[in-house]
Amino acid sequence: MAAESKFQKEVASWLRKKGCRVIKQDPAIGKQKGIPDLLVLKEGFWGMLEIKAAKNSAHQPGQDDWVAWADDNSYGKFVYPGNWEQIKEELEEILR
Repeated sequence: MAAESKFQKEVASWLRKKGCRVIKQDPAIGKQKGIPDLLVLKEGFWGMLEIKAAKNSAHQPGQDDWVAWADDNSYGKFVYPGNWEQIKEELEEILR
Protein backbone atom coordinates (compact mmCIF):
# COMPACT_ATOMS: atom_id res chain seq x y z
CA MET A 1 0.00 0.00 0.00
CA ALA A 2 2.93 2.33 0.59
CA ALA A 3 3.83 2.18 -3.12
CA GLU A 4 0.26 3.12 -4.07
CA SER A 5 0.21 6.02 -1.63
CA LYS A 6 3.54 7.35 -2.92
CA PHE A 7 2.37 7.03 -6.53
CA GLN A 8 -0.91 8.78 -5.69
CA LYS A 9 1.06 11.74 -4.31
CA GLU A 10 3.10 11.86 -7.54
CA VAL A 11 -0.06 11.89 -9.67
CA ALA A 12 -1.73 14.57 -7.54
CA SER A 13 1.40 16.73 -7.57
CA TRP A 14 1.65 16.53 -11.38
CA LEU A 15 -2.02 17.49 -11.73
CA ARG A 16 -1.64 20.46 -9.38
CA LYS A 17 1.33 21.68 -11.43
CA LYS A 18 -1.01 21.62 -14.45
CA GLY A 19 -3.36 23.99 -12.60
CA CYS A 20 -5.87 21.39 -11.43
CA ARG A 21 -7.68 21.26 -8.13
CA VAL A 22 -7.30 17.75 -6.76
CA ILE A 23 -9.61 16.37 -4.11
CA LYS A 24 -8.62 13.16 -2.38
CA GLN A 25 -11.73 11.09 -1.78
CA ASP A 26 -12.08 9.83 1.78
CA PRO A 27 -13.06 6.16 2.03
CA ALA A 28 -14.45 6.70 5.54
CA ILE A 29 -17.08 4.44 7.03
CA GLY A 30 -20.56 5.32 5.86
CA LYS A 31 -19.47 6.78 2.53
CA GLN A 32 -20.35 5.16 -0.76
CA LYS A 33 -17.95 2.37 -1.69
CA GLY A 34 -15.88 2.36 -4.85
CA ILE A 35 -15.57 6.11 -5.43
CA PRO A 36 -12.23 6.71 -7.19
CA ASP A 37 -9.31 8.10 -5.21
CA LEU A 38 -8.96 11.50 -6.88
CA LEU A 39 -11.47 14.03 -8.19
CA VAL A 40 -9.71 16.36 -10.63
CA LEU A 41 -11.16 19.79 -11.51
CA LYS A 42 -9.95 22.46 -13.93
CA GLU A 43 -11.92 25.17 -15.76
CA GLY A 44 -14.77 23.17 -17.27
CA PHE A 45 -13.08 19.77 -16.92
CA TRP A 46 -13.57 17.11 -14.30
CA GLY A 47 -12.24 13.61 -14.00
CA MET A 48 -11.96 10.76 -11.54
CA LEU A 49 -8.81 8.71 -11.16
CA GLU A 50 -8.48 5.45 -9.28
CA ILE A 51 -4.84 4.95 -8.34
CA LYS A 52 -3.41 1.45 -8.30
CA ALA A 53 0.05 0.15 -7.44
CA ALA A 54 0.03 -2.14 -10.50
CA LYS A 55 -2.09 -3.09 -13.51
CA ASN A 56 -3.23 -6.30 -11.80
CA SER A 57 -4.09 -4.70 -8.42
CA ALA A 58 -7.45 -5.77 -7.06
CA HIS A 59 -10.48 -3.58 -7.74
CA GLN A 60 -12.79 -2.86 -4.83
CA PRO A 61 -16.58 -3.27 -5.24
CA GLY A 62 -18.02 -0.40 -7.25
CA GLN A 63 -14.73 0.95 -8.60
CA ASP A 64 -15.25 -0.38 -12.13
CA ASP A 65 -18.73 1.16 -12.27
CA TRP A 66 -17.57 4.55 -10.97
CA VAL A 67 -14.59 4.76 -13.35
CA ALA A 68 -16.76 3.73 -16.31
CA TRP A 69 -19.43 6.29 -15.34
CA ALA A 70 -16.84 9.06 -15.03
CA ASP A 71 -15.29 8.12 -18.38
CA ASP A 72 -18.71 8.12 -20.06
CA ASN A 73 -19.48 11.57 -18.65
CA SER A 74 -16.08 13.26 -18.70
CA TYR A 75 -12.87 11.41 -17.84
CA GLY A 76 -12.30 8.37 -15.68
CA LYS A 77 -9.32 6.03 -15.56
CA PHE A 78 -7.51 3.47 -13.49
CA VAL A 79 -3.95 4.78 -13.19
CA TYR A 80 -0.90 2.71 -12.31
CA PRO A 81 2.81 3.26 -12.95
CA GLY A 82 2.71 1.24 -16.18
CA ASN A 83 0.11 3.46 -17.87
CA TRP A 84 0.96 6.78 -16.20
CA GLU A 85 2.88 8.15 -19.20
CA GLN A 86 -0.09 7.41 -21.50
CA ILE A 87 -2.53 9.01 -19.05
CA LYS A 88 -0.28 12.08 -18.75
CA GLU A 89 -0.28 12.43 -22.56
CA GLU A 90 -4.09 12.24 -22.65
CA LEU A 91 -4.39 14.79 -19.85
CA GLU A 92 -1.84 17.12 -21.46
CA GLU A 93 -4.18 17.32 -24.47
CA ILE A 94 -7.27 17.87 -22.35
CA LEU A 95 -5.78 20.35 -19.87
CA ARG A 96 -4.19 22.78 -22.34
